[in-house]
Amino acid sequence: MIGRASELQAVGDMLSRARLVTLTGPAGVGKTRTAIELGRGQARQRADGVWLVDLAPVGRAEDVAAEAARVLGIRGAARDATTDAVRRYLADRDVFLLLDNCEHACAELGVKLLGACPNLRILATSREPLGLTGEAVWRLEPLSPQHSYRLFLERARERSPELVPDEDSEAAIVDICARVDNVRAMKRY
Repeated sequence: MIGRASELQAVGDMLSRARLVTLTGPAGVGKTRTAIELGRGQARQRADGVWLVDLAPVGRAEDVAAEAARVLGIRGAARDATTDAVRRYLADRDVFLLLDNCEHACAELGVKLLGACPNLRILATSREPLGLTGEAVWRLEPLSPQHSYRLFLERARERSPELVPDEDSEAAIVDICARVDNVRAMKRY
């Protein structure tokens, strides 16, 4: 993963000590991609797997448990009992749960699950910390200019494998990467 080796190592170490780790940072900084890579590393360590729950389309906090239940394949839980069904399902399982795009919507679910599921580890992605007791937080910063450039070229070559930037296009790529990172930095505050 371009430019994230030290973050992967540091957050991986945090996950060995904390049951809840939240990756924070501005939109578009790479929280989801980093979390998925961390999940790949956890797959070998978790007897009952790694599960990705994408909460981007979930609009209300009460729908978070329903989406988790859907991803985990839990059927038949009444809407108001969904959190309890997820808790019961995970109670004795060794699961790594990746809650992507949490913002503050998944805090309640996280508290209930971590309190009742001793083998559960949660990696959340959010623009801000969830504010839960025991939460370890890692703020993901934008890539360095060199890594942004490399990532841009890698993605561009997925569409046009023959791409070789000339002097003008190279300057444009550098400018685009700088502008994107500047927008991210401005949105942080």
